[in-house]
Amino acid sequence: RQVANTPIRINWAGGVFFFFFLIISLYGILGSSPSAVRPAIPLIILSITLFCFGWEMFKVLAFPLSMLIFMIPLPTLFGTTIGVHLKTISTLLGKAILMLAGISVFVEGNVIDLGVIQMQVVDACSGLRYILPLLALGVLFAYFFERTKWKQVLLVLSTIPIAIITNGLRIGATGILARLYGAKVADGFFHGFSGWLVFILAFGLLLLLYIT
Repeated sequence: RQVANTPIRINWAGGVFFFFFLIISLYGILGSSPSAVRPAIPLIILSITLFCFGWEMFKVLAFPLSMLIFMIPLPTLFGTTIGVHLKTISTLLGKAILMLAGISVFVEGNVIDLGVIQMQVVDACSGLRYILPLLALGVLFAYFFERTKWKQVLLVLSTIPIAIITNGLRIGATGILARLYGAKVADGFFHGFSGWLVFILAFGLLLLLYIT
């Protein structure tokens, strides 16, 4: 209904932005730099919307089109830099959970030593894969179900510590099962399936935060 009732007027500023982001894309393609091309894709779509349909329509469509930003992988350098810190935090959280379970553990770097078993927290286990989709869900949740601005911001920002904590729980639980049932548990079915369980838990915590 909003789209049907919104007037359409060309906005030339959108054309300027379109050509600007198009040049950036061409620069990235010619220079073999995906990090420059990928972020420009949703910005090009937004600028085309502004140019073809005008400011009023742009305001109506801005939020759903802006969600396209979550389809873009993080630049390698940025993802690696964040991943290093996330791996350290996740490793320490996993260690704390193992110690609470009464299991002797020694940590060196991102390696969790359980005695006869060693677990390494690799890039895929840093928690970054939880943060981005949970952040997207947090944005959707805040936009549709929360009207107070500061609560919207709090709900979105809370997705980051929730993702980190639940990832630490996953590492700790994997360590406990590996200690009890052997190293195959850490690499077997549980390793993949636990990712789904932890994400459901993370979303449940986000829902709980909204309710409270």
